[in-house]
Amino acid sequence: MIENLLFFLTVINFLIYFLHSKFSLIGVPIDYPDKKRKFHKGSVLISGGLIFCINILLIIYFVDSNKLSSFLYESTINKIYIFSLIFFIFGFIDDKFDLNPWVKFTLMTSLLLIVFYFEKSLLIKELRFSFTNETINLGNYSIIITLLCYLLFINAFNMFDGINLQSSIFSFSIILYFIVINFLTDFNFLIFPAIILFIFLNYKNKSFLGDGGCYLLSFIFGSYAIIAYNTSMILYCDKIFVLMMLPGIDMLRLFFQRALKKKSPFASDRDHIHHILLKKIGYKKTIITLSLIILFIFLMLIGNIDSRFILIFFLMIYSFLILKFRN
Repeated sequence: MIENLLFFLTVINFLIYFLHSKFSLIGVPIDYPDKKRKFHKGSVLISGGLIFCINILLIIYFVDSNKLSSFLYESTINKIYIFSLIFFIFGFIDDKFDLNPWVKFTLMTSLLLIVFYFEKSLLIKELRFSFTNETINLGNYSIIITLLCYLLFINAFNMFDGINLQSSIFSFSIILYFIVINFLTDFNFLIFPAIILFIFLNYKNKSFLGDGGCYLLSFIFGSYAIIAYNTSMILYCDKIFVLMMLPGIDMLRLFFQRALKKKSPFASDRDHIHHILLKKIGYKKTIITLSLIILFIFLMLIGNIDSRFILIFFLMIYSFLILKFRN
């Protein structure tokens, strides 16, 4: 049955490909270059989020109605899907009207608190590390820590979506990691047609993920990571940190850098690692470099290498790239 559904979704995504240019007729926003922050060629549909949204709705319907996976059928997963669609709508509105950063922050925080109210299984209750036997019980700080983790990852993922293929390759590596650890394998296989379609359209500069797509995917990935952690499919929180650290560390560097310059942490600029590399070595070498870093992290994780070694080695590479190519 899964094979039939995979074939069906592949056909659906072929149809989406041929109809994609008509998406603007149903209100899908268009991104235009402004030669200040946006240097892409021509107008591009911000349609990536809608592509994933369509696929997820179809997957939910067929998997749920046919009870193809008992884990997918649980109420927690269904709630994650429902809330991810709300995050998509929130991001879609942001793509259309470019909401104020502080308004976005307030709305996102409120939405996440509502999520926690309805689904307490998404709360991180304790911290377990691979390099110590001690477990930190978060107690009353559980909501605050979980909220902080979601906000950091969602915003980092969104800021990471700066050049073609970058966020899609990163997303592909996360999906592949969940497959390797045998977590929601059916769903992760079923999302492949959507991500392959988006990678192709994004490479051809015909589709951007947009805030809607970034919010949807990052919320799902973050929720999956927490469920996998709470059910001990991922034993240690440092493994999750390493899996998601590339956009996170780049965001934290920019936040500190902007704070030193007395700027808003949400101020836009072109000082992300992909912008720095883009100026010096061009697009192709930039995307190859970042892809190799993502591949390195993925291989080290599935090879069960010590997280501290991965982090130190990554920071060395990251610092080298920043120092070498920034000026």
